[in-house]
Amino acid sequence: MWRRLRQHGRVVTAAAVAITSGTALAPAGLFRASFINKLIILGYLCGVSPDRLAAFYRGRENRIRKS
Repeated sequence: MWRRLRQHGRVVTAAAVAITSGTALAPAGLFRASFINKLIILGYLCGVSPDRLAAFYRGRENRIRKS
């Protein structure tokens, strides 16, 4: 996404603060959640379809919530 945005012009960082919740990461653990996110990025860079990546990510969320 970053690479595509740069093709359309200058990318700037917003001064606003993003507030997130750690409850989504707690069941999986920070390391595992980070690893899954890296897999998503790697899949994107290797040409895996966004639909397939989304299905993979949603499947991960469902497994975490059932635990």
